[in-house]
Amino acid sequence: MTAKGLRVKGQRYGEIRAARANGFAKVSVSVFSTFGLNECPHHQWATITEATVIKQLGSRNAVINGPRLWMVDYFGPSMIPETETPVAFNGLEMRSIATINLSLMQAMTLRGNYTARPMPRMSISQKHLPLLNVDNVQEILGGANAFKEIPKGWKFETRLLQNDVVVKTDASVGHFLGLQDEFDNTYVLVGDVASFAGL
Repeated sequence: MTAKGLRVKGQRYGEIRAARANGFAKVSVSVFSTFGLNECPHHQWATITEATVIKQLGSRNAVINGPRLWMVDYFGPSMIPETETPVAFNGLEMRSIATINLSLMQAMTLRGNYTARPMPRMSISQKHLPLLNVDNVQEILGGANAFKEIPKGWKFETRLLQNDVVVKTDASVGHFLGLQDEFDNTYVLVGDVASFAGL
């Protein structure tokens, strides 16, 4: 812990997402993470499968997400994990970090009620897969042909920051807005989250 917060850059962690029916045409997704407990040791992580998670939690579906490495430097107080009784998956301790409620359509298509609107939107890299280490991620993703599936009108740029960039979660939204590229690297929206969400 420093004056800036909890340093996390380059730390490895894993996530598990488990979905179950929650009433009529609704799905509840529980998200578990090793962050704050361990660095997701390979010998334990490799033994966890979707089938073992479904059996343990009684869920309808499961996604094994990771392992990943944090790209951000620090977390402020609101992002530091709270003390909570861990859940063990094949001996690997994880904690519940979020519950996401979706409609059945959103869960099946992974799309919400999105309407394209011409407006500036800037996202910043938050985390990436281990095949891109912290030192070479800019070199690999900054190449002209790195992305094959980037949406029309979008562009990807890399640069070295001269000043700190603080990404805030807007309380009126209740979460940050994020997206993933074709390599499953994650980016979060920088800017007015409430305005973007139409609030």
